[in-house]
Amino acid sequence: MRTTVTLDDDLALRLEQLRAESGQTFKEVINEVIRIGLERRGYTVIRESERRPLRTLSLGVPKIDLTCVGELLAILDEEDYR
Repeated sequence: MRTTVTLDDDLALRLEQLRAESGQTFKEVINEVIRIGLERRGYTVIRESERRPLRTLSLGVPKIDLTCVGELLAILDEEDYR
């Protein structure tokens, strides 16, 4: 996710120091510091590398034409469209 955040000068300076010391990118430093802060507050943080891909299932061939909005609305309203 991309967002804009305004940092206090003292925080920006310290984060820049951490970036220089670690050789990480600014983005990596920010994410690491936020994760540590959240974990210290008791939140469970799942790192990107720990995420498991979602399992997908085939639902088969649709029994109605999903491209016809009028028919879909009629079915949802339980009308006899045809």
